[in-house]
Amino acid sequence: MRLNVFLVLALLCLFQACSFKSGDGAGGGSGGSVATTSEIKIDPNGDSDGDGTKDGDELNRGSSPFVADIPELKVRFLQNYKIEVFYHPKNSDTVKDQKTFIIDTNVKDTNPDFKFRVGNVFARENALKKAASFARFPNHTKGVIEDRDFSWVSYPDIDPRFFHENSLKFQDVFSEANIIDNIKLTLSNQVKLNESPFFKEVKDLKLNYYFLSHETENYEILKSVTVDRHFQSGIFETFESVIENAPINLIKDSFFKRGEFIISEVDDFSIPALETNYKTMLGSIKAKSVPVLLETPLEEKFFYVASGTNGIHFQDILKTAFDRNYEVKEDSLIKIKEFQNNLPDFAYLSDIADKDKLGRWFVMTNEFKEHYLDRLYTPTDRIVLSYNVGSELAYQQNEQFYAYEPTITSNREEIVMPLGNANQRSIINVQLKPIGRFGTSIENEKIRWETPSSCGKNCIPKHMVCHWDINKYNNYNEGLSLTTDLTGEAEKLYLVIDGEEFKLSDLLKDKKLQLYKVGTNTHLEIKNLSKIKEIKPFEEANLSLKLKAFKGTTFFGVKLVGVEGDWRGLGGCPFNTPQVAETRNTQVSRDTLEVGEINWLINDLANRGYPYKFKLIDSGDYFQEIRLGVSSSVKNYYN
Repeated sequence: MRLNVFLVLALLCLFQACSFKSGDGAGGGSGGSVATTSEIKIDPNGDSDGDGTKDGDELNRGSSPFVADIPELKVRFLQNYKIEVFYHPKNSDTVKDQKTFIIDTNVKDTNPDFKFRVGNVFARENALKKAASFARFPNHTKGVIEDRDFSWVSYPDIDPRFFHENSLKFQDVFSEANIIDNIKLTLSNQVKLNESPFFKEVKDLKLNYYFLSHETENYEILKSVTVDRHFQSGIFETFESVIENAPINLIKDSFFKRGEFIISEVDDFSIPALETNYKTMLGSIKAKSVPVLLETPLEEKFFYVASGTNGIHFQDILKTAFDRNYEVKEDSLIKIKEFQNNLPDFAYLSDIADKDKLGRWFVMTNEFKEHYLDRLYTPTDRIVLSYNVGSELAYQQNEQFYAYEPTITSNREEIVMPLGNANQRSIINVQLKPIGRFGTSIENEKIRWETPSSCGKNCIPKHMVCHWDINKYNNYNEGLSLTTDLTGEAEKLYLVIDGEEFKLSDLLKDKKLQLYKVGTNTHLEIKNLSKIKEIKPFEEANLSLKLKAFKGTTFFGVKLVGVEGDWRGLGGCPFNTPQVAETRNTQVSRDTLEVGEINWLINDLANRGYPYKFKLIDSGDYFQEIRLGVSSSVKNYYN
């Protein structure tokens, strides 16, 4: 018994000696002067971090009384999900005429593209974006960090080829011509209770699902789901959630127009070891501790560090959470655990896009006036410690533009479809759905006809030579397919950058864009716009897709263009011109030689009831056009 008392006293002395006193060179070095917090004394009967376990009990079991012990339940989406939309045409029978379309990722776990767990907490995404926007500057940034940022997990960006294919297939269903009866979502989630000596299981998990309504500019709850299951420590558990009658705007506006999807949140669960629930425990912890999110390539971990009555300095938070396994130098966080700053200096983020092993620490906090090392942090503050490698920093999205047109055509001239603004580091995706080709085709034939030397016994024909030029015209309206080299009909398509046109077939030939076939659609991807047209850093260019009509001017039908010998009169070249038109099922051009004689002849034939109806056709313009559906996105990254 006496030995136990001595051990407890020794531990008390140890924690009092090294808990919240900032000394010079704490954690391997500190730059500048760092204020010292008031010392937090351990009360064996108190609960400094609010986790429901007395400080004395924490010392007895070997845990820190200043870092809350809380079950860490990691929830992520699986890559597979299914969207089912039930609808019927307006003014039709709801049941008898109901139709359905299904979007199913259906990526099997044997597919190399399959990812078991996708999605990140909001705080990580915000910290990465902030770090990218200030990447060349000191490693501390400030911004709005809300409670939900630590618990909400968003579904990641949807694969562009898959997204645009389904956009072109189904987006038009959400028109005034249809009434949506039901939208059903089937989501796959995976949950793991991180291993802990204090929490072997949790149960009765309650999840909330949200989406961002762009109509109200608020996050709206879709559904709360309770999973009646025990979740054991260290084991991944998979389950499906089904959401019926999802809002139309989730698919119509968020999914199809912005590529956004679902957000999930752990709302609550039971903790048998403490005979309490997560919400109650977290509420107690938040009243006494500063939330800290640690993000590295190897882990995502939350720390709730006791702040004491007067608050706690940044270095004391690091020391409490990481002992001495950290370094702060020259007002910057240099190292935590095995991760230390080794990313070289750079002018632009593109300079470090290939640095997937080198990184830098970034600290993000909520807004306040003082330097982040001087502040006394309280439970109302938020801290994110994020180690970001170069390749991750280089591809943080700044903004994104979507464009969609179910049908475009050139209307005998040209049409320009705006795609959005792009910068030096944009990735552009354009998917083309071939619908049809229409216009007038011309089939040219040239005839030289000479009378034979004999027409029979005692018959000598008069010698003549007739030259006819024939443009047989045909109006067509038929299906369209685009070739993989973008020749033929696709040569009517141009990318326009700040008013300068570039033919898509030339860009493909010069390897300045990539082409993928997605079913019958053609998907184009441009990863380096500066290969096409130079764009300076921090400048933007306006992008458009231009579709041109082919326009030609010519004569139509049969035209007598040359004569030789005794060609006049009955049986001569003008006399035979209507017959040439009839045999080729066309008409006579008004530009023909001897048009007066030919016109008299075709009128005479009509008056005598000749079955073939001849007429003179004026020369003029003809057009060849295509119809396409277009879905596109321009994703702009920070420079």
